[in-house]
Amino acid sequence: HVYDSRTGKYHGRTDAFKSRFDPAGAKVFALLPYRVTGLTAKPVGKLKVGKSARITIMLNAESGAAGLHIVRVDVLDPKGEWCSCYSRNLRTEGGAGELTIPFAEGDRPGTWTLQLRDVVSGQTAAAKLNVAGR
Repeated sequence: HVYDSRTGKYHGRTDAFKSRFDPAGAKVFALLPYRVTGLTAKPVGKLKVGKSARITIMLNAESGAAGLHIVRVDVLDPKGEWCSCYSRNLRTEGGAGELTIPFAEGDRPGTWTLQLRDVVSGQTAAAKLNVAGR
């Protein structure tokens, strides 16, 4: 299974594919023994400002268990502002990883967004988290 890691384009299960190479641009391709079919995020328990939240990140693969992957997780607050202090690269193994977000007392309650991107395949997804007030 061939992926363009920068664009997320899936070239299929193949040993040959067409691509245009630009001398001024870099191409990064990944070869996997399985197809990545999706990403999901699910909170463990209730989420509340002032408390640490555990979030399970799942990387789904066509053949079952996925290998080692890095998932970029960008966290956006209820106003859609990027929270660099909560965003990170998360290691998943066997299709699963766990993220901890230590919500501060001063964080806004409401619907937070996780933007997920598998670094190898370029597969993306978004998840909404409802975070309660104090």
